[in-house]
Amino acid sequence: MKQLDKPADLLQQLRTFDIFEGVDDAALQWLIDQSTYVMYPRDSMIFRNGEKVDHMQVMLRGGLRDPPR
Repeated sequence: MKQLDKPADLLQQLRTFDIFEGVDDAALQWLIDQSTYVMYPRDSMIFRNGEKVDHMQVMLRGGLRDPPR
């Protein structure tokens, strides 16, 4: 995982997600201000099924897939 500078248009990128519909700009900006912006290498295990959740992740690019069995 590599921490990156947040892009200047991050608020506009978040606006494209249905989950943030109805959330005002000030609240989204607060979320941005409290967050870190990271990039994971391809095929990274970001989380595991059943792990305790203590934060929120928003994927701007890429996708998820089930791990091999």
